[in-house]
Amino acid sequence: MKRNRLFFYQILTLAAFSAFSAPRSPVPTGAGNFVNGTLDDRAIEKMQALAAMGATHLRVNLYPSAYYQNGKGVAEKLDGFILKAHEQGITPIILFELYHEYTSPPRDSATWFEVGNSFAKRFAPNSSWLISQGIKNWGIEMFEAINEPDLPGIITKEEYHNMLSGLADGVHKSYSKGKVFPGGYMAENAFGDHTIKGYLPAIADLLNSGKLDGIDLHTYNDAKLAPIEKVVGSGNFFWNFSPQSDFDEVKKASGITRDIQFYATEFGFKGNSQDISEEYAAKRMFTCVFANFGIVGNDKKTPVTKFALPWQVFALDSSDKIYGMAKSMQPYKPNLKGEAYQAAISLISETKLIEADPYSKGEYYYKGSEKNVIVWNNLPKWTQNPGKERDLNVPDQAKILRIHQWNTLTKGPMKIVSVKGMKTITVTNLPEAETLVFEFLLTTTSISLVQDQKIPQKPHIHSFIGILSPNQSYKSVLGRSVLPK
Repeated sequence: MKRNRLFFYQILTLAAFSAFSAPRSPVPTGAGNFVNGTLDDRAIEKMQALAAMGATHLRVNLYPSAYYQNGKGVAEKLDGFILKAHEQGITPIILFELYHEYTSPPRDSATWFEVGNSFAKRFAPNSSWLISQGIKNWGIEMFEAINEPDLPGIITKEEYHNMLSGLADGVHKSYSKGKVFPGGYMAENAFGDHTIKGYLPAIADLLNSGKLDGIDLHTYNDAKLAPIEKVVGSGNFFWNFSPQSDFDEVKKASGITRDIQFYATEFGFKGNSQDISEEYAAKRMFTCVFANFGIVGNDKKTPVTKFALPWQVFALDSSDKIYGMAKSMQPYKPNLKGEAYQAAISLISETKLIEADPYSKGEYYYKGSEKNVIVWNNLPKWTQNPGKERDLNVPDQAKILRIHQWNTLTKGPMKIVSVKGMKTITVTNLPEAETLVFEFLLTTTSISLVQDQKIPQKPHIHSFIGILSPNQSYKSVLGRSVLPK
């Protein structure tokens, strides 16, 4: 495993110097806080690191003077940033910042129509400007405005409605496929306020009509205020602070009936507080990633997550002990939470999330040409049958099953088993109270995290690896495989 760990960190080091693209996440993800499209060495290093870890998007947050001046939208100020993001293979999402204390731009639909039209006309896929730069079939498709309006302030509900309506009309004028949505909400996560202090019912008509595509919820978890497990090690687990529960509750309370999309421009698990160790925070971060990636809609099975961005991917934990996900930036090196995030991306790369069952089984199902992946939240309240054992259906053509925990990038898979010719498998001695990943490899060429482990060619007992003949069944035990007699 040392060779793979070295290879992984070489990739991250390389990302600080050149554009390197890893296999991409099937759920759009990345990082935020690219302020006003400032294009300096640090911004470029962050783009390169995102590409290296398999991320797809970044959020550029623009303050008023960066998007509106003298009655006009000023999209051209972002030209250099957009071109560099394209060069690095990362797609921007634009957040138009507006807080209560700002007096400009005006809070009316006409102003925000101008803002939306200006940016969509210039940066939407196949815009005349992008084509003039030699860029086709790529561009900005997602636009949001007014981050956390539920903070104390004086933006009225009528102003809020009119601004978002105008923005959507402006974007759709130039790009009918554009996705427009309100900036992230904090009140559900922070206070359990299902109506977001009344701001969500105020735009329910825009969501139900389809003018707005969905909502952006900030979904942070910890061990006290929004716990997955209240008090570390207590075994007292909660579902009602999960992002799926948050999404369901706000829709129901705010009169949203259309099957809208889910966005999360900020999520994460707090560290270094509430008796939370770095290892515990990383383990729970692994759960948070898949929970935000796998939000389902009204039918309770179809994925509706458009993107999910963790907060503070590039913040050093030496300066931000609570949210920071990095140890260093030159070269970029993640901390344990950062590793858990990147492990999640790696495990589902080159697949598609086709279905999820977060309410009953606590599972998410990813399919690809070289692997199928089942993510299981083996947590009380997050699955109806938590425990040390799991029955799995083996996909057709599957050859190898690898079972992963949050620390798989440094520790490797906790179990590797041949499943060639099998229909079902029961795995036992699984770790409890954490999220696990069952990775079925359909081809031997899809082996990525354990390239240096040789797969035996005939049945035998081997530490971590067991090969069975077709149609045999068994119960695998952690650390070894037990062959049937």
